[in-house]
Amino acid sequence: MNEAQDIEAIARGDHIAFERIATRYLPIILRYAQRILDNSSAAEDIAQETLIVLWLKAEQFNPAKSQLTTWLHTIAHNKCTDYWRAHQRVMTLSESKSKSEDSHNDHLEVSAPADSEVDGQYIRKWLQSLPPRQRHALVLTYYQSLSNKEVGEVMGLGVRAVESLLVRARTAMKERLGEDYDRS
Repeated sequence: MNEAQDIEAIARGDHIAFERIATRYLPIILRYAQRILDNSSAAEDIAQETLIVLWLKAEQFNPAKSQLTTWLHTIAHNKCTDYWRAHQRVMTLSESKSKSEDSHNDHLEVSAPADSEVDGQYIRKWLQSLPPRQRHALVLTYYQSLSNKEVGEVMGLGVRAVESLLVRARTAMKERLGEDYDRS
């Protein structure tokens, strides 16, 4: 069976077809949510909720309009955005408290390891310091391997807007790496 047939079967309540699709896409959606949220527990919830939407709304998927991966990333993207918005106030309050306790720290401290190797922890912290839309565009493009057109579909943006977000994210990365290099 191909994906379109599996989706039709899922819409009819076929558990085996759902298991095939879930087995293929759960790890992909989970990695995406983890990179966006940097919270394993929340990412697992997002990935599971995305698959629940697949189960409940499979009949809404139109293979003529988009690929299944794009549709699932769109669902996960929206759920990550909702999660971020719901928790933004909590994060802002904790950041404010942290800043008042340590007043000489005006921005998120992200420093490169002493040996100048950029490791996974540094990248995760740097990704989290980006504005959400830039982070989503970057993760979808470089980690999830979606084209700019697909990223635009997921985020509800045009290709030029996606390209602009990517340019700003890469510029921010170059500036950040330059600051960290200057500090060492």
